[in-house]
Amino acid sequence: NVRMLLLGAWAGFLLLPAAHYQLSTALYAVGAICYFYLGSIGLMYNHAHSTQGPMLFVVAASFAIPGLGTNARASNWLRQYLFVCVLMPVYFFAGLSKLRYLGFENNLTGEWIQRALKPESRTIWPALNKTIVDSAVLRVCFSWGNLAVEIVLPLLATFVTRGRRGVLVRALFLSSAIIFHAIVLLTLGPNFCRLALLDLLAADLVAVAVVI
Repeated sequence: NVRMLLLGAWAGFLLLPAAHYQLSTALYAVGAICYFYLGSIGLMYNHAHSTQGPMLFVVAASFAIPGLGTNARASNWLRQYLFVCVLMPVYFFAGLSKLRYLGFENNLTGEWIQRALKPESRTIWPALNKTIVDSAVLRVCFSWGNLAVEIVLPLLATFVTRGRRGVLVRALFLSSAIIFHAIVLLTLGPNFCRLALLDLLAADLVAVAVVI
C-alpha cells in the first residue's frame, strides 16, 4: 500500500535523531516518491494546477534534507528553488492561462469574475461574493489585482533580483500572493491554500527584516 509506505517513511524521518541523517534522508526520499506518485495519479482525475508545485517542491527537497540542519546553503538553495522554479512559474502560467482562455478584454473588465464567483455554495462568505459580483468597480479591481499577482509581479521578480530592490520585490510578490489566497479562501473556498504555505516558506523573513 503506497499510502502506508508514505506515512511510515515520513514518520520514520520525523522520529529519527539528527545524527542518523543518511537514513532519515533516505526515508524522506521514499516518502517524497510515494507522494509524487499518488499526486500524479490524482492529476488524472482532478485537472487542477495547484498540485504540481507542491509535488515538485517535495521531491526537490530530498536533495537539501541532508544539510538543512547544519548548512545554511542548503536552506538557501531550497528556498531559492521554491521561489524561482516552483512559485514563479505556477503563478505566471496561471495568469497566461487566464489571458489565453478568458480573453484580454474579460481580464481588463473583470467580467470573468461574475462567472467565477457563482455558484455561491463554495463560499464561506456569500455576502462578499454578491458585493463583488454586483460592483463593476470591484470586479475591475479584483481582476487587475489578479493580473498583478500572476503576471506583473512574477515578471518583475524575474528581472529585479539583486540588492535591496530584489528583496523588496520578492517580499511584495509573496505577501501579495498570500493576500490573494486569503481572498480566494473567502470567495471560492480552500482550493489553493497549499500554495500560501509555500509562499510563507519561500519568504526569507530575516533578509526582509534586515533590509527594512
